[in-house]
Amino acid sequence: MNTIEGMLHDIKILRSEVDRLLLHENLAAIPWTDYAGISTIVGWSSFLTKAISYAVIGKLVFVTYQFAGTSNATTSTFTLPYTSGAGMTTFSVNRAKDNSGAFVPGLASINNASGTVNLYPNIISGAWTNSGTKATDGEFWYIRV
Repeated sequence: MNTIEGMLHDIKILRSEVDRLLLHENLAAIPWTDYAGISTIVGWSSFLTKAISYAVIGKLVFVTYQFAGTSNATTSTFTLPYTSGAGMTTFSVNRAKDNSGAFVPGLASINNASGTVNLYPNIISGAWTNSGTKATDGEFWYIRV
């Protein structure tokens, strides 16, 4: 059935099945949510850019972030509303700029049983410069408790 009515019928059935699965599996679906004003962000004294958003599908948490501004610490972290429950540390490569003119591959990690993301200025971790400007942005997903 390739009519519009047939396609609408198929969409309605599919939507009903998705709703049933979400209810049966007790899976929450949360659309993209701005978290920048709630998160505890460490490592900047002021921001040119400050953005964190997350979405949840079941136990998967998707995160996107972007920070740029004046550095005031050798560490950089931000918090999320859900604790990691993957049983391991989750790593993600991002972009990082530490008091220089060029972005390089950086690193983000969230430890098991933690809701805090650690940000590093390169892919082998290391410390940020605690003055001047720094920036980082990326996206990742993790399994929540």
